[in-house]
Amino acid sequence: MALASSNGLVNVGVAMVLQDKFTSEAGKISSSFKSMMGEMSAWGRSIDMSMGGFEGAKKAVSSMYDAFKYSAKVSKDVFLTARMAGATHKEQKELLDLAQEINARNPLQAADITSGEKFLAMAGNSVEQIKSMIEPAAQLAAIFSMPLGGKGGVADLMTNIMSTFGIDSNQASKVADVLGIATTSANVNLNDMAMAFQMSGAELRNAKVPLTDAAAAIGILGNQGIQGTKAGTALANMYRYLTLSITGSNKKGTNALKAIGLDPKSLIDANG
Repeated sequence: MALASSNGLVNVGVAMVLQDKFTSEAGKISSSFKSMMGEMSAWGRSIDMSMGGFEGAKKAVSSMYDAFKYSAKVSKDVFLTARMAGATHKEQKELLDLAQEINARNPLQAADITSGEKFLAMAGNSVEQIKSMIEPAAQLAAIFSMPLGGKGGVADLMTNIMSTFGIDSNQASKVADVLGIATTSANVNLNDMAMAFQMSGAELRNAKVPLTDAAAAIGILGNQGIQGTKAGTALANMYRYLTLSITGSNKKGTNALKAIGLDPKSLIDANG
């Protein structure tokens, strides 16, 4: 649904949709990440990365005791991830190996990566889904200097957004691109975006609004100083009242649409 006369949606079209930023070549977040890593010196990377394995962790912490605690946390998170995801012993080892591989490519701590895996498992993702989602989430976390794991970390936010819109785990890279572009093209951050989706997700999905359009709308509201839960509430109310008006449940709304020359039936496609 789109009202061509609406200045806000014209801005969406000009600023984001018409420029085709969301549908251009995939992997923008990966590309940005690679550029960022290319600019970091070998010395800087050695400082930022806490471990490329447990031997690396021992060098990064000040004592063997701290190294033991750090390694124990990594192992515990992988164990919990495996149990929640119903993983076999072999798959549990694969999750640990994957965390270490991602750690070698990302300026994140291995403990943060395994925590991200755990939060993906807590959201009900399988081992294969976790494998698909964890690296795009890690790259997004690295670019925005946010934690990957933990409550409110990038893995937690991404899985909530993907669940809201019913997006499959194999689309994680595309979701990372959309979120990365939306938050760097407007006056919002990833937390603002997640809070807005939390308030509006049900209405947006009910109205079959794709993630790209929803992210663009939240970005435009953000540019007007309407961010986070306020943006989500505004979008949810708009789509709720518009849906009621189109279906005839809100007679005043239906009459208002007709008064400005819009036939409610013209705002519904074959899929509703």
